[in-house]
Amino acid sequence: MDRLIAMKTFVQVVDAGNFAGAARSLRISPGAVSKHISQLEHHLGVRLFRRTTRSMALTEEGEIHAEQCRRWLQELEVMEETLRTQHQEPRGRLRVTAPTVFGRVRVMPLLLEYMEQYPMVQVQALWSDKPFALVHDSIDLAIRVAASLPDSSMSGKLLGTETRRLYASPSYLATFGTPHYPDELKGHRALLFQTSTRNASWSLEQEGRTFVPVLPWVLEVSDVVSLVDATLAGLGIAELPEYLAEPHVEAGTLKPILLPFSNHVQQVWLLQPSRHFVPRRLELLREMLVQRFPARS
Repeated sequence: MDRLIAMKTFVQVVDAGNFAGAARSLRISPGAVSKHISQLEHHLGVRLFRRTTRSMALTEEGEIHAEQCRRWLQELEVMEETLRTQHQEPRGRLRVTAPTVFGRVRVMPLLLEYMEQYPMVQVQALWSDKPFALVHDSIDLAIRVAASLPDSSMSGKLLGTETRRLYASPSYLATFGTPHYPDELKGHRALLFQTSTRNASWSLEQEGRTFVPVLPWVLEVSDVVSLVDATLAGLGIAELPEYLAEPHVEAGTLKPILLPFSNHVQQVWLLQPSRHFVPRRLELLREMLVQRFPARS
């Protein structure tokens, strides 16, 4: 049995969900796929799949081995690519992920600069508010915005911080007044940001005490860009990322309020799966992000 071919076939079956799909991708017969899987199961002494006439699913041992095979095959690919291209122009593919709006606004300009410098590298920019599994989804670099390091099992580098503050439009403040203390929020209107991983509420600090204002909300959205639009329209007060709000503050169309109480700082982390060999294209992108990432406090 060729263990490398068997492992590649196994991972392809997992990705395709069946033998026929793996056979098409590998350009071999379904019988050959079945033979490789049977030989691998015999070699390991475990069943990798639960198979019926209508369905197929990984066993617990199969799930463990699938992750191990992915990691090992990625390491092998990276090792070969590193040796092959050590003195050549970087080329190959990179998969990068970040939260949706943060990726578009903060990361994409740096990716475009990177691609201009290294045109032979293909970049897959995966912007999503649902975190990818770095190993399973073959992610090379992930940028996460969180209160602390999101995954201690990953290799992480702190890029900087991002701040969320309360903002309102001048027209709204002219109508409802400008609150200077959290207890002055009574009678104001809230615009809230709600996602599956984030509660739609504010938490303010006043003289060492946490203050959760209870005020009527008039809009709840799952998209922070829509939240900015609603705030600009004068519908109410919203907690916004500073990187989205500051251009409007400079233009005079938004004003920060309750500054001593509404500074919520989160860390920006650059994560990557632990690996022994790092391809040059990945090392160069990582260096650029660390050196060029806009610092904010």
